Amino acid sequence: MKLYKTLVFKRYLKNYYNLKSKHSFNSLYFLILKILFEKFITNILQALTFNKLLIYLIKKYNLIFSIKSISIENKILLEKTWSKYNQINEISVENKKIIDELNKKGYSYLGKIFSNEECEKFEKSLKGKYFFNSQQPLQSDGKKYLYNKDIKEYDFSYACFLPSDFINFNSLKIFLEKNKELFREYLCFDPQIYSSLTWINSQSKEEHYVHKLHRDYDDYKFLTIIINWTRSSKDNGATRYLEGSHNSNNNDGNKIYFGGDEGSVYIANLYGLHSGTPVKGNRRISTWIRLGHLVNPGSLQDGLVTAP
Repeated sequence: MKLYKTLVFKRYLKNYYNLKSKHSFNSLYFLILKILFEKFITNILQALTFNKLLIYLIKKYNLIFSIKSISIENKILLEKTWSKYNQINEISVENKKIIDELNKKGYSYLGKIFSNEECEKFEKSLKGKYFFNSQQPLQSDGKKYLYNKDIKEYDFSYACFLPSDFINFNSLKIFLEKNKELFREYLCFDPQIYSSLTWINSQSKEEHYVHKLHRDYDDYKFLTIIINWTRSSKDNGATRYLEGSHNSNNNDGNKIYFGGDEGSVYIANLYGLHSGTPVKGNRRISTWIRLGHLVNPGSLQDGLVTAP
């Protein structure tokens, strides 16, 4: 696993400059220094219990990478009091139940949103498109592969498509437009899609680091939409989530799997503890769409490569 992580980091360094958006940091080394500095300040002030000073500095100097080291208690306080994350206070009656569930459990199941026919059309729409052979483009070998045959023939556990290949799929656009107020009311500001990827996962004996429980440190507030274009289950690639862990360090929460029939959709706070699961059966096709501020720790670290 250590050797694998070393390989991923080397690929990241190489691909950042080749794939990054012009709106991201020109210097990767400056970005790394900024992350390390903000983590250092956060760790020191928390160790000294200077929490009020820390929160003041984070807000005043927009130390967004502090999210990587902040305690859950301080994180919750910041997301409730930092004005950039609290621009809207109204919650409509039709969205209240879902938002309450998100706040309590960390996720909400929206049901089967896309028909079987729409799911088949989505998969067909990927034919002739190019993909990267990793979970993230920056972690791939940097080459683009044409998707015009069975993914198994490539012997890759991940095929990753950029948003330009799927974000304008008509049924997906209708879904996003229909639910934009829900996303806006949950996040309490006008969100943008800052990252979106579609994956095709096939059977693999490879132990991937995302199969270990972890948090995503994209920002103090963000929301992820998870779409299963093929049937998914705990034995076939469904994301595992610890209920309530978005607000707690307790690892004893109920284990929930974001599985279901093709066309099923979940929305989740992936600051909560979660992991991928191996694909043991037929290939899995899924799309993740992340909503929040366009420029945030997650998008900057990815060079805004996965922003539409």
